[in-house]
Amino acid sequence: MEEIVIDSLVDYIALVQAKFPPGHAALYRGVTDIGYQLIPSLGRFLKFYESNGSGLKGLLAQERYALDLFRTRSLAYRQRPFADDWELIAVAQHHGLPTRLLDWTQSPLIALYFAACRYEEKPKDVAVYAIPANDLDDLRDINLPDPLNIDRYVLFDPPHTTARITAQQGMFIAYPHPELAYTHRELLKIRIPASEKWKIKRALQALGINAHTILPDLDGIAQSIAYLKFDPRV
Repeated sequence: MEEIVIDSLVDYIALVQAKFPPGHAALYRGVTDIGYQLIPSLGRFLKFYESNGSGLKGLLAQERYALDLFRTRSLAYRQRPFADDWELIAVAQHHGLPTRLLDWTQSPLIALYFAACRYEEKPKDVAVYAIPANDLDDLRDINLPDPLNIDRYVLFDPPHTTARITAQQGMFIAYPHPELAYTHRELLKIRIPASEKWKIKRALQALGINAHTILPDLDGIAQSIAYLKFDPRV
C-alpha cells in the first residue's frame, strides 16, 4: 500500500487527478483516525467472540441470525418485503446493524469531508483510502445470491432507499472474510495531518461540500447552521 501525505485541498485534488485520471474510476473511504483499518463493522467484534470461546464460527453464526431477526422485525416498518438478501444486508447496514459491508463513495471530496471534517477539532491525523473500482467484481455482472457466502470482494451499488445514500454517492464492498482488513497492491492511503483539517473544512465549504449537502436531512441542516453561525473560527 502506498501512503502519501497532503496538506491542502489543492494538493489532494491534484493527487487524485494524477492517480485516477478520467476513465479510471475509483472508490474512496475517509477515516477519522490514521490508524483505522479497512475492516467492516462485523469483523470488529471478533475479539469479543474469541474472548467468550466461540471465535469466528460464533461470530458468523450470529451474523446470519441477526439478519434474519432484522428481516422479520422490520416488516412492520416497510411497505414491501426485501427484494433479495443483498437489499436486506444493505438496509440493515444503513440502520446500524453490524455487517460484512464497508461503506465507500465514488466522490473523493465526500470521502475527504468524512475524514477531515467530522471531528476536525481532534488532534489526530486522518486518511482517505482509494482503490481502482475496476479491480473489484461488480455484483451486477456476477450471480451471487447469498452475500454471506461469497469467495471474493464484491462491489455493491446499494438501493437508494434514503437521500443520504444518493447524496454521498455511496457504494459498498462486501467482504468474503469480514474479520480481515482489506488489502490490495493498488490501495492508496492519503494522509492528512491534524493541523490541516480545519483549513480543508473551510476549503470544502467554499466548494459546497458540507454537512447540509452530504446529510440532506434535518441533522445535516442543523450541523451546517451550527458551523456557519456558532463556530468562532468561521
